[in-house]
Amino acid sequence: MVVTLRGAATFRVFGPDDGPVEWETGVGQLALLRGSGWPDEVSRCPLHEVDPPSSGERMIMTLRRNSGGAGAGYRL
Repeated sequence: MVVTLRGAATFRVFGPDDGPVEWETGVGQLALLRGSGWPDEVSRCPLHEVDPPSSGERMIMTLRRNSGGAGAGYRL
């Protein structure tokens, strides 16, 4: 989960077949991406990226679940 607290930037998600879907994130907007293991163990979080802020600074809050526990690395 990514919440934009300040600023704006282009957020992009790449699908398996089509080109990327992108939109401009702004203050208060929320992006939810499914994580590995949902809805099944074969599923993965989609490839995604964000451009630098369109102007000024951007502040976000990101929440991730680390299935390996505290200090463990992230699995791909």
